[in-house]
Amino acid sequence: MVEEIRSRTIEKLGAQEWEKAVLTHQVHGHLGIYSLLGVKMGCLAVELLGADASHPSISVLSFAGNVPPLSCMNDGLQVS
Repeated sequence: MVEEIRSRTIEKLGAQEWEKAVLTHQVHGHLGIYSLLGVKMGCLAVELLGADASHPSISVLSFAGNVPPLSCMNDGLQVS
């Protein structure tokens, strides 16, 4: 099923966002809307801030809390 959308998603969103979503799935245990939102937010922040992906140059303060489902954003943010 994932293979069916892989190429189309990479074409639309880019390989980096795809890879971050896959890694978030591995870390988080599943891939849901809140962890995907975290991935998208993190990727956008890296882009807007001009951060170097190979060197951790930004930190994130999240107010999503530690109760699911909102806390799931934290995993997406951490990975991306």
